[in-house]
Amino acid sequence: MEGVESAGEAAGEAAGEAGHGLEAAQSADEVPGEVLAPLAPAPRLPWAVEQAIDQRLAQAIERGEVPGAVVAVGRADGIVFRRAYGLRQVEPTPAPMTEETRFDLASVTKPLTALLALRWLDRHERPLDEALDAPVDDQLPELAGRRITLRHLLTHRAGLRRANPLRELEEGSRAERLSRALAGAPERLPGGAPRYGDLHFIALGAWLERASGERLDALMRRELFEPLGLSADFNPGPRDDVAPTERAPRRAAPGAPPPIIHGEVDDPRAWRLEGVAGHAGVFATVDDLARLAEALLGGAALRAEAHGAMRARFGSRCLGWDCAIGDGFSEQAYGHTGYTGTSIVIDPAQDLYVVLLTSRVHPDGQGRVGALRRDLSRLVSGAVGSIAPPRPRVVRLGVDVLRDEGLDRLRGKRVALLTHDAGRASDGLPTSELLWRAHVSGQLVLARLFAPEHGLASQAEGALQDGVWRGVPVTSLFGRVRSPPPETLRGVDVVVVDLQDVGARFFTYASTLHATLRAAAEAGVAVLVLDRPNPLGSELEGPMLEPAHRSFVNHHPLPVRHGLTLGELAGLLASSAPRASELDVVWMQGWRPTMRWGDTGLRWTPPSPNLPRPETALLYPGVALVEGTNLSVGRGTETPFEVVGAPWIDAASLRAALGDVEGLEVAETTFVPRARPYRGEPCRGLALRVDDPARFRPVRFGLALAAALARTHGSRWETARLGRMIGHDETTRAVLAGEVASTSEALEAFHAQWASARRY
Repeated sequence: MEGVESAGEAAGEAAGEAGHGLEAAQSADEVPGEVLAPLAPAPRLPWAVEQAIDQRLAQAIERGEVPGAVVAVGRADGIVFRRAYGLRQVEPTPAPMTEETRFDLASVTKPLTALLALRWLDRHERPLDEALDAPVDDQLPELAGRRITLRHLLTHRAGLRRANPLRELEEGSRAERLSRALAGAPERLPGGAPRYGDLHFIALGAWLERASGERLDALMRRELFEPLGLSADFNPGPRDDVAPTERAPRRAAPGAPPPIIHGEVDDPRAWRLEGVAGHAGVFATVDDLARLAEALLGGAALRAEAHGAMRARFGSRCLGWDCAIGDGFSEQAYGHTGYTGTSIVIDPAQDLYVVLLTSRVHPDGQGRVGALRRDLSRLVSGAVGSIAPPRPRVVRLGVDVLRDEGLDRLRGKRVALLTHDAGRASDGLPTSELLWRAHVSGQLVLARLFAPEHGLASQAEGALQDGVWRGVPVTSLFGRVRSPPPETLRGVDVVVVDLQDVGARFFTYASTLHATLRAAAEAGVAVLVLDRPNPLGSELEGPMLEPAHRSFVNHHPLPVRHGLTLGELAGLLASSAPRASELDVVWMQGWRPTMRWGDTGLRWTPPSPNLPRPETALLYPGVALVEGTNLSVGRGTETPFEVVGAPWIDAASLRAALGDVEGLEVAETTFVPRARPYRGEPCRGLALRVDDPARFRPVRFGLALAAALARTHGSRWETARLGRMIGHDETTRAVLAGEVASTSEALEAFHAQWASARRY
């Protein structure tokens, strides 16, 4: 548990504390602002939903449903979630999926062609309904005499065959092949129920080409993609950012093995039409479809009249779209899917869109995406009331800066990574995923992972075992060892550290950092710390740790609230160590010590199962002071560290003895923890809520709480371990006497070290 050691642990761990350290060689140069990429959106989905999406995508990849995927969720005002998973390419050599990957949209091309048609008609003076219901005979003489209209084509009600024989597209010019396919398309009279088929949109694309005098790709680029700011296009070629699809025996040279389709359309009819057709052929990124959805939700894609016409239902079809969505979306929702594993859903009633892009046919055509698509839709639509609006980010994390630099500091090196689930870029990409992608791409070798308390997933309790993650060995530093063993660093060039600390002296991530610095110095291995905000800000609160109380958690002479970011703390620890080694810090940009977490624009990823909210972190340094006693601090409830109590507590007398606390609301409460002590027992105590973070002093509150407990429940309160957490004998004696001692003198002595470590 954070900050709590077993009875025999303190003395044993203290013996190793005097070991080796590092001299900081920290770079003070910030990355020039002009070279930085735009800030990606921070996730605004509920954390539980984000976790569920991550888990479902991992499951889909493990099951072979898809090799990888990119997901985007958003509203009219922007993206609230965007993430890539797995591999873009499995064969001939693995390549990681990225958020910038371009996909063959397959039939998701159809609604794009529909939008192009509506925008084209909107530019002409003829009333829209009249234009939609006029026969297409003037541009499509192959369909003349059947009174087929554009509305029929757009809703799959023109009576055309679902698909034509490929032999009709084998010979002659593109125009001749297209004409031959259209001539054989009619099968029944137009009207009636929709009957989905590619020929309806092959015909629509042909109508647009003939009406405009331009080929469809040029027309769509000029009239749709460029006005909406989309990078989408036809025929991108086998670029590194394009996801390949499947093996194509019919495209192989005589005697050659079937090639994997890469950068050209998968659909056989579109391919025979030079990759440009109304039903398939567009390649796009998840950002392209997100911008499209935002333009439709915000009214920028079409005039109101055309938008209303597009959403008019004909059975299960709208103009270019499927309007029978289900999966938790409203009746106003519309969307489309593609054979290659692509999909988009837009729900105006819920101001929501969901884009899932996969190349599920890669490499052998056997992947499946239907269940994944449905599960993703249900997860997102079920949380629609809890989705927060996009908001600007002002802080660029250390990992963001490292990524903006192209991982240049790690290029060609063997890397070990100490991280956990809260070690993520500000767009939510785990640092482990970032380095794994670089490993797969050959930029570096990810040789080992180190996991702190709570493990890589930041969810486990107690001692952890070693393991493997994606073929990379994982060494737990909260199990049989608390420091990287020498053999785990052999052959490693640099240890990268990305941990979300909480700013309290006894939080174990800081002590794990310290142990790692010492081990790396002993092994002659460099350390690169990726800096992160201190959720407690830059203020100091004592008491200072005395040497007699040093342990694994109380690892260095620090006040309880040390006021440093992880990078600053690493520099302080390194500068006071006897053994020099190389330490570099990738500093944040935009962070100011006066900031609260809510000022950063970042989402809070719980670094521990017991710190679900940044507000919990504000309470932690104070409430944790009494955790080693016979009190419950709410572990195993929905509000850990936001309640404190026991079955024997008189809540009213404790509340009265505590008195008013600046910046904190305190109320009497009862709760039933699901963790020791008092698992399953009703506890009486206090509920705590920070209502003014700028005025709240968590350590002062924790000492005042301890003093109030001593005054009101001294005979029942077991305080043998209280001194280990406070770490300062005079302060502990004062608290047990019911008083709160001043800690300013010791802080003044520490202040010079603290000021020299400050970067921001």
